[in-house]
Amino acid sequence: ELSPRAGTSALFDSFAHLASDQSPWNHTLVAWTGEVDEIVTKRAPLQPVSANGVNAVTTAPPPVNKASAPIPVDLSTSQAQTSLEGILVSTADRERLERQLKSSKYGKILPIWATAESDEPSDDILLQDQSRWRRYAERELYPLLHYKQNGPSDGRSERKWWTDYMRLNRLFADRIAKTYQAGDITLFILLHPRARI
Repeated sequence: ELSPRAGTSALFDSFAHLASDQSPWNHTLVAWTGEVDEIVTKRAPLQPVSANGVNAVTTAPPPVNKASAPIPVDLSTSQAQTSLEGILVSTADRERLERQLKSSKYGKILPIWATAESDEPSDDILLQDQSRWRRYAERELYPLLHYKQNGPSDGRSERKWWTDYMRLNRLFADRIAKTYQAGDITLFILLHPRARI
């Protein structure tokens, strides 16, 4: 399921216009997938109804704290386990997404799969700590470009963020170089997650 980030409708409308029959331009968007989330497809079962039409739900004992509420748990089904290791994206899922993005209403989109492993993932990939790709831009570049001074530090975190930032930029450069043809115009649009267009 694809969803654009809130506050970027003008940007996406301009991409849709470039992809329309009204525009003479042929364009390709190279973009990071963003932080991939798992889709929860499991729905809670309906509550049983008794013969008189009233819900036949047993009541839980009142909470000790009046401000708290009990968390309903259906013990008949297994509970979803949140993976602390990351999200596993299969090769089939990546190929399906890439086919879907090649003919979107915004034009041809080539996704960047930011992983800590190889540049060209050929097997299933594990997306871990996905916000790490934004840390240098958010914690170093954004404050710098908005005249905000960071507090003193020993620089260890910044070096790690810089390494991730350079890796993501290299993934972009490699993907662009692979699709670039002589005469192409390359436009870079860098957005901060809180940026509004």
